[in-house]
Amino acid sequence: MKDSSQVSPQIRDGHHAERRREPSGSVIDSWLDRVLHRRASRLVTPWAVRIGLSPNMVSVFSLAVGLAAVWCWARATVLGAMLGLVLYFVSVVLDHTDGEVARLTSAESRLGEWLDASVDTVVHVLGALALGLAAERVSGTGLFLGALAACGFAASALVAKTSPRPIPGYGLTRAISAIGTRDGFYLLLLLFIFVLGVAPARLPLLVLVAAIGSHTYWLGALAVRWRHHMRLAVRTGAARSPGRDGMTEGSRRESRP
Repeated sequence: MKDSSQVSPQIRDGHHAERRREPSGSVIDSWLDRVLHRRASRLVTPWAVRIGLSPNMVSVFSLAVGLAAVWCWARATVLGAMLGLVLYFVSVVLDHTDGEVARLTSAESRLGEWLDASVDTVVHVLGALALGLAAERVSGTGLFLGALAACGFAASALVAKTSPRPIPGYGLTRAISAIGTRDGFYLLLLLFIFVLGVAPARLPLLVLVAAIGSHTYWLGALAVRWRHHMRLAVRTGAARSPGRDGMTEGSRRESRP
């Protein structure tokens, strides 16, 4: 076992380097990621490195805690849903920790990247299904809507993985980006707890909204990206096409004194 006096400076220096390189975390972090999850994960990460946890081990722990949260939501009780919310928070913190551990220990790998993305997707997809199961238990319907929402979450994860996230901005682009963040999932969970405690018969309606929202996200994201690509193609074509003087826009700018 390594002496703590030898390990701590390395962890501290690496941790400070990590802060300098990514002061606000990942570029796709949501508002809650920046103000809450990253601050918590940076308390956990040095400890994880100190005891020798690998990034993949942290990812597995994140999955286990996330699945426990899913089980709590499916129980269809207010206390269970609240416990599931706390467990989900812990799972998200660990989800950030695995990447930080990988960078601090130079253990980044394609397997780790795949595992990190898969854990996040599994927890959210099964979480949507759990909400549908809870609605089914308290009102007699909702499981099909939960499955529909789960399909939307899976499609959203695929779109986010295979193409860049929409560029932050205003209007439709900003609205679509907001739907696909963890902040949106937290809002869904808070509404789930509230409706479960106040009007459980309305849970199927909430699950329906989640299904519509998830499918709106991935369809809207594809539409925004298609529009973005079309605008780039038009601009590229205009830059390459010659004007009346036979010169392209790029050549015209280069010929100016």
